[in-house]
This record gives sequence, structure tokens and C-alpha cells, in this order.
Amino acid sequence: EVSDNSISIETGEITYELAEFNISTTTDENYLFTIEPAIIVKDMSDTELTDYIIQNNLAWGGLEQMTYSGYQTIEWQGKAGWDYVAIAFGYSKGAVTTEVFRKPFSMAEGGNPAECSFSFSQLCENFEMNLTISPSDKSVVYISNYVEMSDLQALMAAHGGLDGAFGECLDNLIEEMIADLGTRERVIDLISIMGEQTFTTRYKSATEYIQWAVPVDQQGNPLTSFQFGIPFTTPEEDISDAALTLEGYKYYDGTELAELYPESFSNAKGYAVI
Repeated sequence: EVSDNSISIETGEITYELAEFNISTTTDENYLFTIEPAIIVKDMSDTELTDYIIQNNLAWGGLEQMTYSGYQTIEWQGKAGWDYVAIAFGYSKGAVTTEVFRKPFSMAEGGNPAECSFSFSQLCENFEMNLTISPSDKSVVYISNYVEMSDLQALMAAHGGLDGAFGECLDNLIEEMIADLGTRERVIDLISIMGEQTFTTRYKSATEYIQWAVPVDQQGNPLTSFQFGIPFTTPEEDISDAALTLEGYKYYDGTELAELYPESFSNAKGYAVI
């Protein structure tokens, strides 16, 4: 059913990291509200845009978190200096029910990337390494990762320097994720960050790694030379002679769990939870 709900999006205070929105409607019918990088959606038609938003959020249950009705004040976290579009449209029973309402906006500018330095730390335990990256300016947008030293040395030989080698590390990271996420612009939006970051990953035993980071623009282009930490080596493998046997397991209906405990299992709908 087509709705005559008219949705108004007004921006409130916008800083380098937070943007406030006041959303008014003429009816209390449901609508979806979300924010996308302008570089991704600026040339999409209304139909392309609604399809893009619905398909990207439908499988994991994200549409429920984007569904509102009536007047709302929403605070959203973005990235310094980046351009975005706030988007709202009526949505009910799997169908778009109104026109698409758009509100372009820009986050306030952050600090100077050339003056931002990074520190790196690692903690290896239980076959995983916890990697922490701390920028001196939390308003600078950057991308970081790690690489095996043997791979970096091979890249340095091929490119004749560190910036070229780390540049290929950055390109490889993006290309690997495009296969799952569809576009370079969407990958850049998801892997770029501000402030301190810690992430955990499995490691190869007795292997030398090095962490790196670089400030980037909204297209993912490096704004300065790459920075890197001190190389570190993961622990030797400690083989246990313990035996493990899986005697059995029990699984639960994720949809039922989501109804009973929505805060913990909202993403489990349609899945078995083991």
C-alpha cells in the first residue's frame, strides 16, 4: 500500500565525529532511516537506493534496527570531513511505501593527517594476537593492518621502497574485501576508523609480523607516508597431547531466541544457534 507519509530530515549539531538528526513525519507509519557515504549513493536512483539499503541489511536483521515511526532525534557517528547522505523512506511488509527523502551533509573537518603519529602494541595468547593501534589525533581517519615481514620484504624488493610495499598491502586488503562487499567505496567505509583500535586475529607460530597505518581520504587514498611499528615474532607452537572428543551438541531455533531475548539474539533470526 502506498503511504502519504511525508518525512522531513533536519540536521542538528555536527562535529567531526557526531551528527544529530531531527526527523519529523506526517503520520505514525513505519519508515527506514539510515546514513550512507555520499560517494556510494549519490548517483543511485530512488529504486536503486532502496534496493541497495534493503539488500545490505535484510540478511542479518539490520532492517529492524533502522525502523522508526513518528518524530525521532537520532545521534550518529561518522568520520571527520567525509560527505554523507541521510536517507528515509516508508517501509512496511517488505515493500517501500513512500518516496525517498534525502539529506546530504558533511562531517566537520578533523585534524591534520601530516601531524598524526601512530603507536602500535601486540599481545599474543591462546593462538591469537591482540593488535592495538593508537593515533595521536583521534579526529584523523586512517586504515591499519599487519603483514608478515617476509611478504613485506618481497614487496619492498618489487617496489623499491616502503611506501610502495605498504601501498600494495593496502590495495590487497581492499581487493580481498571487495569480493564480499561489492565496491571499493563500501570497503573503505567499513575498514577506515578514527581513534584507538584493537582487533584480534589468529597468527602463525614463530612468524615475524609488522603493523602499519596510514591516514586516508574518502576514496581510500593515502594522505601521508605509511607508518609502522617494531617487528614482532609470535610464540613457538606448543603442541598438547590432550585428546578431545565431541560427544554431541544441541541447537536452538534462532527466531525463537530472538523473540525471547531480542537484545542478545536479534541477529539470529532464520539461523540455528549451537
